[in-house]
Amino acid sequence: STSFAASTAVDAANGLPTVMDEVNTNNYHLSTSEYNYYMEQQDIKPRFVYVKCEKPTADSKLGIAFDDDTNQLTIRSINSSGVLWSSPLQEGFDVLAIDGKGCTHWSKREALDYLKTRVSDISIVARNPIGDSRYVEAQVTKISPRSQVGLTFKKNGSGPLKIGSVFPTGLFAGSILNDGYEVISINGYPSRSLTTSEAVAIVDHATDTVKIVAAADSETGIVLASLDPSEAPRNIIPTTTHRSDHEKSNPWGALVVLSIAIAVMILLFRAGL
Repeated sequence: STSFAASTAVDAANGLPTVMDEVNTNNYHLSTSEYNYYMEQQDIKPRFVYVKCEKPTADSKLGIAFDDDTNQLTIRSINSSGVLWSSPLQEGFDVLAIDGKGCTHWSKREALDYLKTRVSDISIVARNPIGDSRYVEAQVTKISPRSQVGLTFKKNGSGPLKIGSVFPTGLFAGSILNDGYEVISINGYPSRSLTTSEAVAIVDHATDTVKIVAAADSETGIVLASLDPSEAPRNIIPTTTHRSDHEKSNPWGALVVLSIAIAVMILLFRAGL
């Protein structure tokens, strides 16, 4: 298959059924190396999870309950009859934001009352305490086959598939996916050897939800924007910072800092005599 260096937009109105024939469960076969890579990725437990679901009416049940024994919004259970049952949210996850509002200071009653009265789409950002901070997972619900997901993918030659851009009006707007994140899988399909067109086809032909696991860019972290206009967006979810090989192998910087600190202490000591 052909690799595209240019970005390919995910637009449900412009499907690619001929490409989808190559990647559906009946016709898309993994090579041995692809299968091994895919199996390795199954052990990935993303630290941060984003879910956007559809709550049709005020009476619709989300099925989420919070733990009474903690001082934060820790998920106690997800009911199988609720809207969130098919989401990646799990027992033990800490909810960080609801509809873009940081909610770590909310009481359990405030959170439940808010979710109960909400209608239409609801978004939740949660943290898996035992997850890997290098990875994120985002799932959105397509209201109809023509729902605008609002992503572009990009790929340079044989390099990894990446998020090209996140549109401000698509379903993934406001999610924890950012430009440049490496895509690990799309709805369970390992994306290491997918072309941009194949990635578009998988998303385009998803009938209900689109779930993307990605490797976060350690340079940007993950930013949650508050909907309160008096508050600026805050980077409240830092990702692991990776030092370069030069920084790891060069001790001179630390020695210089130590020398300066010793010199300052000597001057202060002398000044006190």
